[in-house]
Amino acid sequence: MRIIFVGMHNKPGVMPLCTSTKSGKLIKRIYDKLPKGIEVLRTNLYNIDYYPANSEKLGLILDWYDRIEPNCIDIIVLLGAEVHKNFKYFSFIQTINLGHPSGVWSNEAKSIYVLRAIEKIKTKINKQ
Repeated sequence: MRIIFVGMHNKPGVMPLCTSTKSGKLIKRIYDKLPKGIEVLRTNLYNIDYYPANSEKLGLILDWYDRIEPNCIDIIVLLGAEVHKNFKYFSFIQTINLGHPSGVWSNEAKSIYVLRAIEKIKTKINKQ
């Protein structure tokens, strides 16, 4: 089993959900609290460093699937409405929908976001 975080698109010069970014820092706080021994991947649905045109999206979504090769025991954590909406092509995969971490500002809101995410992920893990 893998926990696969899926953001929207890359930032120039950094890996997906890099810990040098605001979103990456919050995601790290989440996966640091998950049970040891579970592989965690940080990915972006669009493997490009700009927001794609509508005509590019389906090809990029299928590219994500080919690169990541998710399976039925993986847990996919979708970050933000755009990713939730465009993940409809993979309804056979278990997902968790979270708001995008870039929209979480206060320290209190960040802590709540992290705790809720951990709870949702652990619930999915325990159901397997």
